[in-house]
Amino acid sequence: MEIIVKKWGNSLAARIPKAIADMIDLHLNQKIDIEAKNGQIIITPIGKKAYTMDELLNQCSPESVRIDDEDKAWLNDDPEELEFRALCVSLMAASACRRQKPCGSIVLSDTGIM
Repeated sequence: MEIIVKKWGNSLAARIPKAIADMIDLHLNQKIDIEAKNGQIIITPIGKKAYTMDELLNQCSPESVRIDDEDKAWLNDDPEELEFRALCVSLMAASACRRQKPCGSIVLSDTGIM
C-alpha cells in the first residue's frame, strides 16, 4: 500500500491506514517500537504487559481475597495435589478481583471443582 509522508512539526509522519492497523491489532495511543533496518522502517506494536500473580493480587483489596480454614488445609495437604489446589485458590482470588467483591467458595471433589 502506498502512502505519502507529510511534515509534522520538525518530524515526518505517515498515517497508518485502518486496514493495516487492524491487521496488526494496533490501537490509538498504543505504544510502538520503530526501527530502521536494511533500508526499511519496521513498526512493531508493543503488547500488553505480562503481570505476575503477585502484581495482580496486589491490586486487590485484602477483603476481596479470603482464605478460610478449609483453603489452608488444602494448601497444607499432600504435595501431589498442592499445585492444583494453589491454582484453585488463585482462580478464586482472580475472580474476586474482577468482581471487586469477596469471593465465594470452591468445592473440590474426586471429579473436579464444583
